[in-house]
Amino acid sequence: MTDAQNTQNPQKSKSRIGLVLSGGGARGAYQAGVLSGIGEIIGHDYGDQPFPII
Repeated sequence: MTDAQNTQNPQKSKSRIGLVLSGGGARGAYQAGVLSGIGEIIGHDYGDQPFPII
């Protein structure tokens, strides 16, 4: 969607934030810690999962 379309239809425009954590295996433990830390910093205003896209 272009910027012009966003300004014409502001109700349809919804920002989404994604979080990309690379790696796998043992790095998953670090990633869980990152998500936990972010939750503590921003509070739980966003529920248990602050990112709709991971």
